[in-house]
Amino acid sequence: MIMGCAGSGKSTLAQNLSKELGLPTLHLDTIFWSPGWIEAPKDQFVKAHDEFVQKEEKWVIDGNYSKIMDKRLEKADTIIHLDFSTINCLYGVIKRRIQFHGKTRPDLTEGCQEKLDWKFLKWVWGFNETNTPRIKKTLEEQKDKKIIVLKNRWEIDAFVEEVKKSVKENRPIVWN
Repeated sequence: MIMGCAGSGKSTLAQNLSKELGLPTLHLDTIFWSPGWIEAPKDQFVKAHDEFVQKEEKWVIDGNYSKIMDKRLEKADTIIHLDFSTINCLYGVIKRRIQFHGKTRPDLTEGCQEKLDWKFLKWVWGFNETNTPRIKKTLEEQKDKKIIVLKNRWEIDAFVEEVKKSVKENRPIVWN
């Protein structure tokens, strides 16, 4: 289960972990957004989420969506929090806007071309003040879960390399 601000690299990390571990991936944005950036009906979103979480024994899911987080928390054995600075997240969303200009990212529903607007930038700007404390409190409550906090892209890269080594050597992932 991967959480963090937009632009921190949740989806890219999810794709990398899925590839290395051979696990199915769900990007929550793909079930939340319908083509044209239209929010899916809440019951449809919750149903798609719940079916995936229940169907798959092991998985990688990226996204926050706190209103449906409990079911993921219950089943997840590992929670990764990308605890990035606001500047790094803003850099990430601007970079991806340029990279995917006029295209739909692989972690979004087809028909949701990459965009950037002031409302979204303001949300990213305020994420660490409004959402990060709630995420940290939730993580503190997860006594029986492995919690991994990554603070920058270098740590993500090092973590992915550790996952690759652990798979190759057929051993558990070691990360402090």
